[in-house]
Amino acid sequence: MLYRSLICRPNQFHCRGKLMRRCRSVNRINSEVSTKKEQGFFKRLFSVTIDRDHIFGWEKDLDRVLVLFKFEAIAGIAIDVKRPTSERNANAASINAPKYLPKGPPSRPTMFYGRDDLVAELTDLVVHDEHIALIGPGGMGKSSLAKAILNEKLFREKFSDRRYFVTYDGLDPSTITFDAFMTRLAGVLGIELAGADHVGQISSFLRVVSTLIVLDNAEIFEEASASAALREIPPAIAEVADIPGVILILMSRSRRNAPNVEWITKDIPPLDLSSAWQAFFRIYRPASRSNAEGEIMNLLKELEFHPLSINLLANAARQNGWSPAMLLERWKDQRSVILNHGEGKLQNFSYTMQLSLSSPSIQKLGEDARRALVVIAFLPKGLNTNLARDLLPSLPEVSAICDVLCMQSLVYRQDNFIKMLAPIRHFVRDSWPPLD
Repeated sequence: MLYRSLICRPNQFHCRGKLMRRCRSVNRINSEVSTKKEQGFFKRLFSVTIDRDHIFGWEKDLDRVLVLFKFEAIAGIAIDVKRPTSERNANAASINAPKYLPKGPPSRPTMFYGRDDLVAELTDLVVHDEHIALIGPGGMGKSSLAKAILNEKLFREKFSDRRYFVTYDGLDPSTITFDAFMTRLAGVLGIELAGADHVGQISSFLRVVSTLIVLDNAEIFEEASASAALREIPPAIAEVADIPGVILILMSRSRRNAPNVEWITKDIPPLDLSSAWQAFFRIYRPASRSNAEGEIMNLLKELEFHPLSINLLANAARQNGWSPAMLLERWKDQRSVILNHGEGKLQNFSYTMQLSLSSPSIQKLGEDARRALVVIAFLPKGLNTNLARDLLPSLPEVSAICDVLCMQSLVYRQDNFIKMLAPIRHFVRDSWPPLD
């Protein structure tokens, strides 16, 4: 029936001509594969870069064929006027052909330094069809890293306009619903959802060609406090991850990533000294810095090369017209207050911290979370896990509390110690007094 619908349309010869050209593309690919096989191609498949490029070229050709066939099938059903109207409406509802108005991927950040090795590593994982979870505290550069990956030449060629950046920034984890999660995803994909089966509609759309999807600020839905959202969102992510040709990159402050997905989890490291120096002086350009280079280098080290803190510090110095000597004096007197000169999480470190502290997991700990953070911040080497119960007898559940803090990237484990990133430590010390 579908075949008759396709060949009976007024533009049948035009469309059949397109289909014949696509068939010739498939035949050409088949011929090339056969030739390569005779040359021992498959023995060299994973070692020769040019062969990988051939494969990507074939994938793009096949993607075009699949898109044409999908369009032909939907159009054929839509114009089959010989069937009763009720039957056509029923079929249209079940197929729910999407209105394709996607949002293009964001550009590569101009302020992006020192991540070449990490980008190369993550690119290799995507090439091998791995789903990636990138974890780190606020301000570590997760979003910038994702945007850089989306704009890699290899992925622009492989995925073309099927590269999507879905951000959940601005939503509240205490109120987010499953429908809100799916609507945000569908909006970026360009799908107009209808009916109840949102997962099915999105899955059908994604099965057409290879797709790369970034889920940014994933802690928002991973920390959803509504039981229905926690119950429904992870299976939806797992179903999307199971679609052949779909690769997910998840950016989150939380380690509570969707189960039943084979994530490759990577912790985002700070910048190296050279990259931190370059980023700082790209923003802050004093008339002379020769007499203060050593002190500024120590200041960047004191911030542990945290990307957002370096950006905020450089902007504060530039906007206030501080000399290097004045900058050092201001930091000595004010510490983390200097990092709070604007509004929003990209201009105010306290705002970024409050986003983490207001997560449902931290809120459930109540005052115990603050007390544990204060102790960790005021111990020079961090909290020795073997002595935690002795140091904090008033917190019998200190181990479980530290587990939650680690889960939310507010602290991290190193050897037998629970430690805190320098900007977070300065924030805690400046915001809360030490315990009695």
